[in-house]
Amino acid sequence: MSLINIPSSSSELCFDQNEFFKTNFSVDDFLHNYRYSATLETFRDDLGVYLKILRSSMIELINQDYADFVNLSANFINLDKSINQIKNPLVHLREEIMSTKMSLQDCKNDINECLNEKRRFRQIRKSLETLEVTRKSLEKLTRLLDSFEEEEKDRIFLLERSAMELIQLQFNIKYCSHFLTPSEKQQIDEKEQKLLKILNDFFLSSLEINDMTSDKLERCLRVYYILDQCALAEDVFRKETLNCMQNIISEHNLSNNPNSLVGVYNQILDFVSQKMQRLLNLTRGKAVKVEGFNFLFNSFWSAIEMKLETNLTSIFAPGIPDEFFNRFKCTMEFLSRIEEIIDDPELIEKFHQNDQYKKFQKRWNLPVYFQLRSQEISTNFEKHCEINFETIFIQSSESNAIQTKVFLELITSIGRCWIDGIFIDQLYANFLKLTFQLLARGIRWTKDVLQLTSVENFENSKIELQSFYTILHHDIGILLLKLPQIEVLLAQKLKENSMLKTKIEMKSIKKCFDAPQTSLEECQRIIESQIVQKLMIMCLKSIKNVQDIPRLFRKTNREIPCKHLPYVDQILQPIDEFTQKHSKNYQNDVIRRILKELFSKLTIQYYQSVNEVLISVQRTEESLRRLKNVKRSQSGANIAEEKQSMTDDDKIRLQLQIDVMQYAKFVESHELKREEIDSLLAIVNLIGDITKMKLSVN
Repeated sequence: MSLINIPSSSSELCFDQNEFFKTNFSVDDFLHNYRYSATLETFRDDLGVYLKILRSSMIELINQDYADFVNLSANFINLDKSINQIKNPLVHLREEIMSTKMSLQDCKNDINECLNEKRRFRQIRKSLETLEVTRKSLEKLTRLLDSFEEEEKDRIFLLERSAMELIQLQFNIKYCSHFLTPSEKQQIDEKEQKLLKILNDFFLSSLEINDMTSDKLERCLRVYYILDQCALAEDVFRKETLNCMQNIISEHNLSNNPNSLVGVYNQILDFVSQKMQRLLNLTRGKAVKVEGFNFLFNSFWSAIEMKLETNLTSIFAPGIPDEFFNRFKCTMEFLSRIEEIIDDPELIEKFHQNDQYKKFQKRWNLPVYFQLRSQEISTNFEKHCEINFETIFIQSSESNAIQTKVFLELITSIGRCWIDGIFIDQLYANFLKLTFQLLARGIRWTKDVLQLTSVENFENSKIELQSFYTILHHDIGILLLKLPQIEVLLAQKLKENSMLKTKIEMKSIKKCFDAPQTSLEECQRIIESQIVQKLMIMCLKSIKNVQDIPRLFRKTNREIPCKHLPYVDQILQPIDEFTQKHSKNYQNDVIRRILKELFSKLTIQYYQSVNEVLISVQRTEESLRRLKNVKRSQSGANIAEEKQSMTDDDKIRLQLQIDVMQYAKFVESHELKREEIDSLLAIVNLIGDITKMKLSVN
């Protein structure tokens, strides 16, 4: 807000006059915002009006504060002289301050130079003193190393003193290295190398001492640790291990050893117990006496793995699967025994993460081994999948035994995937996949066989079709019972597997069994459907005899029917033979399901045939009645109607009723209710209602 009160215009302006007091006022924005408020001429006129208002306001302001303006101008008189009078002393003071500052800075620099010089002299003095100590230490170390060859009893004591002297020497060299002559530096390096050589020789000789009470090996390891040469000790022992393994890990020893590869591994483990036991007791376990060493990983395993890869390349060849499996199995047992020696979960995990361990595992060509095993199992199974109905089954005295050769071979092939001698823990996922592939192939074979049986002519075949279906259905049922057993086997193998890299959940494996189980159950339903279809074909051959019933009774003066006709037995004969011969081979729910579907389809056909006969009888009866009425009207006389006991049409209906009731009785004899069979109640009610109606009329 402005401190000046600007009076408003008596006439309205086309813009807001407060826009000019904004801190961010912009001419472009002002014109842009009010470009549609008025024309340019009006805009110009309003700005002129506002300019006049500003001028008048300025004049009024000056008139009101005129005295203040005059006094302000009077106060500015001689102001420059006053400023100059103050300026000169200030400039002079500033020059004096700068001069003093420069003098102080020069003094400071001189003091710093003196201090630095004094510090340098002190450092030189310290370095010279250290140089003197270094030379004395070097002389002392030389004497100790020279006396080492003369002393035999206290060598470990001399080694410890030499090590401490070398550490002190190395520490002092840091402060006087630039004062040492090249010959002195070379002499120090030589003494260090000589000490390490003596230490290495003493270390190897200490390993040969069988006295468990001797502390020479422990003290020797401590010297290595003090000198920060743990890696050197591990390297020395690795070379010693390589020398010892030269004759053990070789093709010659492998071929001559009576226990083959197992014997070689036993010799290697004997080396651990004989040469390394004291080392391991000192450097590992809960009561570690000397830290910083890992002879088992960095020395022993490093040497063994290299020798196995270079000297025993034949053990990695996967060409003969059985030999490869035996070699791999005993190698895994060898590694397990090494892990037992380690006896620490954290160290075992580090062992598994060791680069040489991973490299050694990769040398075993497990994918090729699996490919050979898979080809062997699959080829053998595929030979049995050739469809030959003459040799498709084998005879078995056991009722629950599988008789289908393909199913028997399928169970055998799946079992072979997981038996000891073929299965390898690292290939769990591969053998799991092969198992489901074998199941899928067996199911595919079953569907192909069922497809052929739907069109194949079995008249010239030695095997009877219903027997074929019965055996196949029975074997599929056994195979379905085997699936949970296979699932349990897979779960057990997964639980025992400690070498599996990719985590596999048992839930996913169980889910994989849903598809084979569903497919096998579908095959059973197909068999049931084909059984029904084949029985229907045989039953329908006799059902056409229903059409011949009117011919048996019309104008034949046949006695009143009291039993069913033979065609009923002919219709039901295939079903009766099937149930008597094969029902014991099916579960009750299966045979009930087959008969229910069969009777439902057959009853529908029977109902149609009976209904057609009844309609034909009714039409014939009505035609005869109309003919009699015509004759009676032409004669013009009342002819007394002869009362007959039963007409031919009534006999036909009665015969149909007897036949239908015999059919229903046969259905009920198989523990099926009339309500469960499609159209059975309808046909019984149909023939019963028509018979009652005719009897009431008569």
